[in-house]
Amino acid sequence: MKRAMTKRFLPEHYRRDLYLKLQSLQQVSSVSEYTREFERLLLQCDVQEAQEQTIARYLRGLEPHIADAVELQQYWTFNDVRALAHKVEQQQARRSNIRSFVKASPFNKGSSSQAKPPLTTSRNTPSSTTRPEVKSNERDNARRCFKCQGIGHMAFECPSRRNVVIRELSDGEE
Repeated sequence: MKRAMTKRFLPEHYRRDLYLKLQSLQQVSSVSEYTREFERLLLQCDVQEAQEQTIARYLRGLEPHIADAVELQQYWTFNDVRALAHKVEQQQARRSNIRSFVKASPFNKGSSSQAKPPLTTSRNTPSSTTRPEVKSNERDNARRCFKCQGIGHMAFECPSRRNVVIRELSDGEE
């Protein structure tokens, strides 16, 4: 009774604005805030629709990467979808925390506070650690051995490979 009475006394433009907010609602911050606002607008608009329509409306407002992950899961009710959206957000937050930790880690290559100057070698002084420059088309065609890391042959052709000879022993040999 109270719901019908308040619906009747609300100005038409106010109800129209609520419907517009519900239709255009997009997740801006967290899933929990979006869910709270979504449910508040559903109640204020007194929307009576099938659960599939509510789920579709909810998913359309979620951030695309969260909505895509939720749609890959199996769900039956709006509560399932809401719980899945929260889980996806938490998983992505954990992943981003791990990524930021790895980037800030002092053990990560290239993240030290002191930048090391690049190694430069002059062409006049050959060094045992420098490799000759190889053109990109030669590099693509070069074959590399997995055993000795040599260039120009494969592991089955490796000159440093061991040959195993198996021979039968005669009755007198041991």
